[in-house]
Amino acid sequence: KQWYQRRVPLRPGVDLVLACPLACIYTLYTMRYKIFNSFQLDLQFNWPMERNMFGRLLGIKWRVPAEKYHGVFSCQLVPGTSHLPTVVLGYGSGDIEVIPGEGGVSAGLIQGVTMSLPVTGLRTIPQTSYVLTAGANGRVSRINTETITHTTVYEADNELSSVDVNYDRSLISLVGKKPDILIVDAENFSEICRLGGQQGYSETHESENVAGGHSQRLFATRFTPSSKYTLLTAGWDCSVKIWDTRSGNVVGAFTGPKVCGDGIDIFGNNVVTASWLSKDSLQLWDMRKMECIMTLGCRGGNENTEFLYCAQFYTGKYIVCGGSGIRKPKIIDIYQNKILEEVDVGLRVVQSICVSPSHGVGVVGGLGDTASFLSIDI
Repeated sequence: KQWYQRRVPLRPGVDLVLACPLACIYTLYTMRYKIFNSFQLDLQFNWPMERNMFGRLLGIKWRVPAEKYHGVFSCQLVPGTSHLPTVVLGYGSGDIEVIPGEGGVSAGLIQGVTMSLPVTGLRTIPQTSYVLTAGANGRVSRINTETITHTTVYEADNELSSVDVNYDRSLISLVGKKPDILIVDAENFSEICRLGGQQGYSETHESENVAGGHSQRLFATRFTPSSKYTLLTAGWDCSVKIWDTRSGNVVGAFTGPKVCGDGIDIFGNNVVTASWLSKDSLQLWDMRKMECIMTLGCRGGNENTEFLYCAQFYTGKYIVCGGSGIRKPKIIDIYQNKILEEVDVGLRVVQSICVSPSHGVGVVGGLGDTASFLSIDI
């Protein structure tokens, strides 16, 4: 103080202005541990918004640990009464976790739904709080996301990969290791029919009979949003089949996509396919003309391969995709055919994506330490 007074004249007004910010900084520094401990619970679940390499804002709202459950094989978003939808995660351990979108704190873990085998498929039943599960053990269960309970509704003689429900909740489609498609009544859970399925297992890369059924393992099934009887299926035989469940016949097909996950989605008359290929893996198809409209670029600057597992429309203008080559989920602008967004979620493989454009959110899971709940602002 004496040194300061001897060399610089006292300036009460200026010294006060300089001293107040310094005092605040010093106080925050000395109390930093108390402040951190008081917010530690929030920091555990709420991750900060981050800006990616493309300069647009994409947020990780929260993350949950998934490594101890052998990763996330499937995920769904269930709209409810709250502002954000409920997240349902299907783990490789056969367990299912229900997490409200608000806060990211688990509402409950349902253990042993698929008897320690992966929960390979999840699908929300439209206009309800229920989710259907498909397991590698052939078991189909119905999850109540409000009471966090489950009921086994069907036992299939197949190692299931995917499940879907049509828009009026009358039919369920199941696909898996066998090349046929099982159609089940959604009210009494009884088998209605089996579609396709060639005799014998073909080791060829492409389906030899475009008009017939599949010849290899199936990984994806989707009912169209416009017709409750029209169904799309895809798998290893490099073909997408369009079925009429009333006649049991193939009414259309296009060859090329080698689908190895939840890799088909429908918006209007357009179909997006995600193939497990090193290049040209993301394609847009016209379901009326049965032809490819365009191949979309999804590879970032540091990515040498693609090998997609999953893709989903985010409105009719954007597509979200990920896989084992594309480990950072990306948002693709269809009209401009370019990557708009990507985010590093810390996964070795992206196996499942579900987005909700009406809520502006999405969930991403796969092989890695965490599953991520995303905020999408486009």
